[in-house]
Amino acid sequence: MINESIFTWYHAKGAGARYFFEERLHKTTIRSNPSTMTVSSIHTKLTPGAGHKKLDVFVGKWNTKGQTKAGPNGEALLITGIDTYEWLPGGFFLLHYWDIRMGSEESKGIEIIGYDEKTKAYPTYSFDNQGNTGTYQASTRDGVWAFRARSERATVTISEDGNTITANWEQLTDGMNWQPWMEVKLRRAT
Repeated sequence: MINESIFTWYHAKGAGARYFFEERLHKTTIRSNPSTMTVSSIHTKLTPGAGHKKLDVFVGKWNTKGQTKAGPNGEALLITGIDTYEWLPGGFFLLHYWDIRMGSEESKGIEIIGYDEKTKAYPTYSFDNQGNTGTYQASTRDGVWAFRARSERATVTISEDGNTITANWEQLTDGMNWQPWMEVKLRRAT
């Protein structure tokens, strides 16, 4: 008699950091023996929750203008460009593309924003044309968004009509004190 082996593994729908998917795991069991192999899956229909839907305020194409603050890292620079936010199919991740200029320097990139149901936070991952990568943890309370990384943070507000986003950025310049870095306004493109 041949023994039947049972293998069980977990796989996530989509790609990305594992903790994004802990609540969305599908369990697949394969039973195999030399004469037959069957696969059975337990699938549940996943839908974005209320936390995901809060990101809707960013969806659209935005004209971006702002200015960095003069300081120890240099003079003030004008910021101009376009930011675009759109849902990845399925509605679990928001894609943010930017194409801006800071002074004479061009910056193009992509950010992926998700939602972690357990922590009620919005992890973000960004990549740009200069080889930089970044991660932030975002949260929202009373309509105000906060984005925070190790040495940068922003307070982001959305106007009542939903057509203007204002972001005030700060940098941790000496390891202890936060200093104003830049203010950026995004106006919905028509």
